[in-house]
Amino acid sequence: MNYLFGLIFLIVSSCSFANVFYKIEHPSQPTAYLFGTMHMVCDADARIPHEVTSAFADANQLVVEIDLTDSEQQRYLQQNVSQQPADYLAKYLTRDQQITLQGIVENDLGYPYQQIKNLRPIFINALFLQHFLNCTSQPLLLDETLTQQAQASSKEIVGLETVAEQFALFDSIPLQEQVEALYEMAANPQQNQDELKALQAVYLDDNGEKLYEVMRGQADFDNFEQAFLSQRNKNWIAELPDLIATKPTFIAVGAGHLGGTNGLLNLLRQHGYKITPIPINFIPPQ
Repeated sequence: MNYLFGLIFLIVSSCSFANVFYKIEHPSQPTAYLFGTMHMVCDADARIPHEVTSAFADANQLVVEIDLTDSEQQRYLQQNVSQQPADYLAKYLTRDQQITLQGIVENDLGYPYQQIKNLRPIFINALFLQHFLNCTSQPLLLDETLTQQAQASSKEIVGLETVAEQFALFDSIPLQEQVEALYEMAANPQQNQDELKALQAVYLDDNGEKLYEVMRGQADFDNFEQAFLSQRNKNWIAELPDLIATKPTFIAVGAGHLGGTNGLLNLLRQHGYKITPIPINFIPPQ
């Protein structure tokens, strides 16, 4: 599997349920909401649906994967943006592959190769994903927008994990495999662009079931899901009941965390919560 591209897909969207927005209820607790996000949406007509903004407005706190408003998280991210060893691309790519990658980075992405070649593979990967989406207008950044709105309205923001924990996930993948995946992505732009745009279209259609089918078609999906989704969901469910017990809460995480046996929806049900899907429309009717 292309681990880097696959992880973005998983974090972005895939669930075995029919929607990406849910109400979470418990007899003795305030109502909470769970929104499965696609971190960047490139569609000029896309808007955060009214049902989502209304539920968000009523919440006292926002729960996200990582609280990047936390200065400690910001500092750790800035201090660890580079990969070690710094010459890792030269170590794992042939000279011809390096020349090819440099040309793609400089000609297609518009970045000096010397400026980005020491970044962690996931950050270079993210530059390619943004390029593949080819936004013709300002992208809709769902997680960032919700975080900014939470700050503006003085809502408490809680992170379920740290930057260090997310980096550790990537570090668990052999660096050579990460480089191979990165090069494969760069060398096959049309295929990856088509897949990413198709995934975005399904997400905007609020079709969680189809998103899950797309992901199940990826090679080695089961092993990948276990490492990057299931275990994290189990870690999060140890915290979520306490977090939502006393305050109206809005939870926004990549929609890949919603579905499956070890998805957040099923795990919340096992903890006695009633889960109700809320249909939404990202593209307002014309």
